[in-house]
Amino acid sequence: MSKAYSQEYSFTNLTSKNGLAGNQVYAMAQDSSGFIWFGTESGLSRFDGSKFVNYTSKDGLPDNEVLALFVDSKNRLWISYFKNAIAYYSKGKFYTGSNDSVLRKLVLRESVGSPFLVPFKSRLFHSLVSVLKPLGRSGA
Repeated sequence: MSKAYSQEYSFTNLTSKNGLAGNQVYAMAQDSSGFIWFGTESGLSRFDGSKFVNYTSKDGLPDNEVLALFVDSKNRLWISYFKNAIAYYSKGKFYTGSNDSVLRKLVLRESVGSPFLVPFKSRLFHSLVSVLKPLGRSGA
């Protein structure tokens, strides 16, 4: 009779006590640099494996409640908010409708928890339950 060995898994529960922006995490994404991003009810957190850097509306986010995250092929972090807004983070800077001409032209008509707009081959697509659909000229 051979012996059976079980594997023990180790994990760390990270909370606002450890530096996370908020305890309610709505979304997570990992960029190509290895950072793990957390969208919370109180802001956006970037985790490098040991410490958090937090971002809020004071840092240029349209809203503190981050609902969805997506990292594209250019390593831009796309961010969707509780407030009907979309932004992205690239090379150390946040881009919103106030400082990006393409985002300024977007009209988001969906409500809270709505599908996420993501870039794909220089076009914006409307993602609904993992199904990508091209946006029409009217944005619908």
